[in-house]
Parts: sequence; structure tokens; C-alpha cells
Amino acid sequence: MPIDPTLLQYVYAPALLGIGGFVAWLIKTKTEELRSAQTKLHEDRLKIYEDIIEPYIGILGSSNPHGQAKALKTITSEAYRKTTVRIALFGSDKVVKAWNKLMQHHYTAKEDDTDSGFIGIGLFAEFLLEMRKDLGNKNSSLGRLDMLRGVIKDIEEHKDRING
Repeated sequence: MPIDPTLLQYVYAPALLGIGGFVAWLIKTKTEELRSAQTKLHEDRLKIYEDIIEPYIGILGSSNPHGQAKALKTITSEAYRKTTVRIALFGSDKVVKAWNKLMQHHYTAKEDDTDSGFIGIGLFAEFLLEMRKDLGNKNSSLGRLDMLRGVIKDIEEHKDRING
């Protein structure tokens, strides 16, 4: 049975256009919602990462014992502990694992063990690298030392101990 051209022109064509427009609008809306959620997550991660590394920068970048003591006090504060929990919630799997590895090292390290301190610095650099990748530099070719050269003056003297 042939399709009536009038019916095709006045009923089927507009109905198909309407359905197609609705589907396109639906896809666009869902895509925008997803993009918005990803942008918000990226912003949240960036803020958490900034908060978590701030005292470490104080420790690594300061030769002043008072500045280092202040940074260590921040690390042991309740507010900082809350921030560390946020890493588990918002960080990528690799960031969480790098953070946990760093913290487990701190928990078991002896205070006066210099080599342990350098291992901790290396683990911190690894943590920085994972954050960098998580924030969009997935194919980064930087290494641990590259992440620390800007904050450790004599890094070349200690590179073997930092790289492990």
C-alpha cells in the first residue's frame, strides 16, 4: 500500500523532525550536565590538592626551623586530617594510593633517619606526579626530581636517595 504524499508531508515529516529535535536536545542537556559535573569535580580536586601540599611546600622550601615547625603543626591539625579524608573521596585511584603510600611511610619512619626522610621526599614527589596526571597531564613525562627541583635547592646532591 503506497504512502499518501500529503500524509507524509504534513504528518510524518514534522513528527520525525520533532522527535529528532527532542532527542538532540536530550543528548545536549545530558552532555552539558556531565561536563558541568566534571568541571566541578576538577575544581574540587584542585582545591583539595592545593590544601594538602601547602604544608609540605613549607617544609621543603624553608630552611627556617620555625617555618618547618609551623608546617608540621598544620599537618597534625584536625582540619588537615579532614582534608586528607577528602583525598580518598575526590582523588583518583592512583592519587589515593600514592597518598596512602606516603602516609604509611610517615607513620613507620623513624624521626632521626635521614635516608627515610629522603624516601619520604621521593614519595611526596610521586604523589605530586599522580596529582598532576589526575588534573589533566595524563601523558606527563616528568619524573620525581622534576617535581621537586623548584622547591629543593640542593636536589642534585640527593637525587639517588630521593629516587630510591
